[in-house]
Amino acid sequence: MKIAPGMIIKTNYSREPYLVVRVEDGCTCPRYIDKISMDDPPPTAPHLHIECTGVDGKGRYYLSHFDGRTLRSLDKTYCGQKSEPDHDRIEVVGQGGPVQMRLF
Repeated sequence: MKIAPGMIIKTNYSREPYLVVRVEDGCTCPRYIDKISMDDPPPTAPHLHIECTGVDGKGRYYLSHFDGRTLRSLDKTYCGQKSEPDHDRIEVVGQGGPVQMRLF
């Protein structure tokens, strides 16, 4: 399922749901830990950056490095070398109102 503004989502590690405000898809930016640990960090696989609020519209929350097709987080890498699975995932709970999506 494709994530779109207006959807209500939650993660497997959060109690409260989030209202999606903005989605950036296809980003290949390096992981934060690689940015601070390496001079020239490698890009990651294409992933999502999601900006959210609470369902009441309060707060600002950011989710990143989730695969846009599987809604699972990308594998963790350390300085571009060792890789291990990450088990975080996004669950779509519903939508806060009409959601405009594209058919093609």
